[in-house]
Amino acid sequence: MNPDTNFKISNPIPICAGTGLIALDIVINGDPWETPRRWAGGSCGNVLTILSFLGWRSFPIARLGSDAAAKEIYSDLHKFNIELDFVEFNETSNTPIIIEKISEGKDGLPVHRFHMICPYCGNWLPRYQAILLNKARSIARKLPDTRVFYFDRVSPGALELAISARNKKALIVFEPSSFKNDNLFKKAMELSHMRLSRS
Repeated sequence: MNPDTNFKISNPIPICAGTGLIALDIVINGDPWETPRRWAGGSCGNVLTILSFLGWRSFPIARLGSDAAAKEIYSDLHKFNIELDFVEFNETSNTPIIIEKISEGKDGLPVHRFHMICPYCGNWLPRYQAILLNKARSIARKLPDTRVFYFDRVSPGALELAISARNKKALIVFEPSSFKNDNLFKKAMELSHMRLSRS
């Protein structure tokens, strides 16, 4: 599918910025002889990749490690022309990794499961780390005017970016991974124009 011929994009090209889960997805299909596939994933990574494919300019805001997983994420996102100016790669952070297993259920239908623990060594895989507040403040001053700001995890840095984007008339989209009854979550709900549920 060619987005240039299937979707009409306004001029100037709309911009979406977002922060939240960007991870390396390792997909195992249940066949022990087949090499696992690896892609950039996570809900934030997926949303911004889809919008870039549809002709938007996409700016992820993330804190990743300086490791092999981060290099694979960078390479995959780069293929989709995602603008990586605000992705931080540093040695003090770990890049999130999620294992996805696709197998066959008792009824013969495919079953999909997420795993946060390595199936081989039993250790926890690296988890999501939020963008730091001081970094978010700096990025908020540099971001181009966005049509949409998306976030899927609540943190002081994510709220700072959402507030800045809302003040510039962006549509704020919040897709929480889970419900939390705390002040940060309530603030995120109040800030957002659209709240997406995964249930």
